[in-house]
Amino acid sequence: MSKNLLLVKHFVNEYYSGGLKNLEALVSNDFKYNSNIVKDLNFKQLVNYIETLSTYADSNFINIKSADDKIFYVEYEIDLIHQYLDFNKKIIVCNVIKVENQLITSIEMRYENKNFTEEQSILALELVSKPALTE
Repeated sequence: MSKNLLLVKHFVNEYYSGGLKNLEALVSNDFKYNSNIVKDLNFKQLVNYIETLSTYADSNFINIKSADDKIFYVEYEIDLIHQYLDFNKKIIVCNVIKVENQLITSIEMRYENKNFTEEQSILALELVSKPALTE
């Protein structure tokens, strides 16, 4: 197993177990995260964003693939749940993780679910990333 694959696997394992904030040493100084909702987040901004989303979403790892040991495709399923709005959707997402010099330089979130349009995905993530309504 290559060092880059081990790096990505470790990053992904920590990401799913809530340990993302402890991984700053594994990303480059110019690290960027992009999705259809947010653009050009640095690592600290990503940590804050993911902590907000994790309140309303559970992620289930599916697979990691790479053809060149530099670009990795990490597939996972997100269960979006918002108890006060009676909202529950599943979407399949692929994070494209780029590695250079044994550091993660960027992550791009891509929506893969054919039955859940990009617009619905954006709406769902925006919905669940807002603060919960109180009773």
